[in-house]
Amino acid sequence: MNMRFCYICFLGIGVGQTTPDKMFTLSEVECLGACVNAPMVQINDDYYEDLTEKDIVEIINDLKAGKKPKAGPLRHLALC
Repeated sequence: MNMRFCYICFLGIGVGQTTPDKMFTLSEVECLGACVNAPMVQINDDYYEDLTEKDIVEIINDLKAGKKPKAGPLRHLALC
C-alpha cells in the first residue's frame, strides 16, 4: 500500500478535497526536503517522518481526538 492511498482510504477524500468536518484537507506537494526521512507528512507546522501506514492512522486518530502527536522522526535510523 502506498502512503497516498492510505490517506485517501482512511480520510475518505482525494487530493485537493476536504473532509466533511473540515478538519483535514489533503494536498500533494513535490518536495518537503526530507528525502532521507521519507515517507513523511507535514501537518500544519509539524513534520512527521519515517512513517508507516499504521503511523498515519495513529496520527490522524490523535488529531481527531484533539491530541497533538509528537512530531519529528518516528524511528531512529542507523546511519553508515
